[in-house]
Parts: sequence; C-alpha cells; structure tokens
Amino acid sequence: METVIASDIHGNFAAVTAIEDYLLRRGTKHRLWCLGDLVGYGPRPRECLEWAAKCEVLLKGNHDHAVLNDQMLARFGLAAQAAIRYTREQFAQGGPLTFGMRPEDFLDCLSPMREIGDVVLAHASPVDPLETYLFPPQHPKRRGYWGMDRVNLDAAFAQIQRLAIVGHTHLGGVFLLDSAGNISFTPADSIPDDYEIPFGQKAIINVGSVGQPRDGDRRACFVTMDERLERVTFHRVPYPVDDVVNEMKGNPLLAASAARLEVGT
Repeated sequence: METVIASDIHGNFAAVTAIEDYLLRRGTKHRLWCLGDLVGYGPRPRECLEWAAKCEVLLKGNHDHAVLNDQMLARFGLAAQAAIRYTREQFAQGGPLTFGMRPEDFLDCLSPMREIGDVVLAHASPVDPLETYLFPPQHPKRRGYWGMDRVNLDAAFAQIQRLAIVGHTHLGGVFLLDSAGNISFTPADSIPDDYEIPFGQKAIINVGSVGQPRDGDRRACFVTMDERLERVTFHRVPYPVDDVVNEMKGNPLLAASAARLEVGT
C-alpha cells in the first residue's frame, strides 16, 4: 500500500477534487496523510475539512491554528489575515460539519507534529512544527535570511533519526544531510519517480502544496511514498486554477491571495 502525503490545502477544494480524481484513475490502494494548513487563502475551507476527516494522519498547520488563536493571526501578513477572517465567517455561518463537529473543534483537536517509528511528520519543522520555515540555503526568495535558514535546517536534522516529512514553505523537494555535514536540496521537478533516499543519509522531504504552490508551477503538488517510507515520487495535477482565482477575486477578503495563486509564486 502506498502512502499519499499532502499539505497546505489552503481552502482550495478544486485542487483537492483534482487529486482525488487523479488517485482514482491510478487505482492504487493507498492511505492518506495530510500535514496541515487545511484553510487560509482559498474560498472553500469547509469542504476541505470534510475531505480531511478521512485522513489516517492529519496535522494542524499555522493557518489552522490562526483560526483559533488571535496571537498567531497577528503574526500573519494582511492578505493572510483577511483570508482567516473569511474562514472564520464561513465556519460561523455554516454550522457543524457533516460528521457532527464544529469546524473550530475539529481543528482544535489536531497536533502539528507526529512521530511514526523513525519518521517525524511536522507541518513546518521537527523543531518548531507550526512556524519555522525550512528553505533551501540561498533560496532567491530568502535574501537576507540565508544564515538563519541554515541554522533552521541544522536544528531540524539534529532532531530526526532518519527522515522528516514537512510542508509549510509550499516548495516541494528533498533535503539531504551527508556524513560530512553538507546539506543539499533538490527541487521537486528534478526528483525522479520512485526516488530512493540514500542509505545512511538523513532526509527532509517537503511535499509541496496542494492549494497554493509557490515554485512557479500552478498545478497541485503532493507525494506518494512506499509503505516503508523509503522511496518518494512527486506528483503534479492540473485543475481549473483560473476558476478558483476568479472566485477568490470576487470576495474582498480573498482578492489579495488570488494574485499569488494565479502565478504560482
């Protein structure tokens, strides 16, 4: 049985539906894990929670937490804050989910990190599972933060035995730590299918984002792994992005978030 691992859905139910259809066409028996950020940015948070309820493993992300916590919300930029206000409105107006829980209670019962054997699952990082970003060293979008990015990666690798699987940055790819202490990063579009994590090296896999990719590719991103969590394949699934963008542009609380979805950055 393969393991499907997704993250950063961000209220984008059209992307979730496309992934479900894609998995159905593949016809492979699978279990479903999600690393959090079910809400924020996108227009259909309730539907995304309904989907998430069938996940075998489900984590809480920082946007999920911000729905419940004003201190977390205050750390967000203006566009992200507006999207959380929209999410709160949707939750307040809709009542309980179909399985009987209030959306807020469903999010509140989630944890941002879980360990399964020698594998750490975290929304953001094994050290700080809600907020710390694990960016590739000298990533062009992180000018001025390169030193801190390396510190964050060193701390994350020190925390794991073999493997961590994360989301949060919306940038899929694989970090490796070799025996000499060198860290490399290979982006998702350069990872071959059924890539095997090198024996004896620690790895951190970022599964990318289903609902808000930021690597220049608008398609939904997620991974599948073998049952032992030793091999990984990145998948990109197209869906009607422009329809979602137009729906977001029609609401003043989501319009600013629509621009990033439109270009995938």
